[in-house]
Amino acid sequence: MTPGCPIANPEIAVDQEDDGALLFHPESGEVQILNTTGAYLFGLLDGSHSREDLVDCLMRQYDIGNREAAEKDVDEFLTALKDKSLVGDAL
Repeated sequence: MTPGCPIANPEIAVDQEDDGALLFHPESGEVQILNTTGAYLFGLLDGSHSREDLVDCLMRQYDIGNREAAEKDVDEFLTALKDKSLVGDAL
């Protein structure tokens, strides 16, 4: 793990589906449904990928040519999951 890199909350139950994933936080009861792009990004939240790494991976995986748009998408994704305690930062 790399300090400061986003990492999925280890308490989260993840159900991978063909069209995305379902996240369940057992303590809060929070449920989050992810589309395939969100599920792809969530799979990278192992504490070793920085925000910039996530943007690069997203751009490569989905052939995105606009870095600003990819950065905005990653930031909104991380903020939404952090607000629900589904993601934190590696220590």
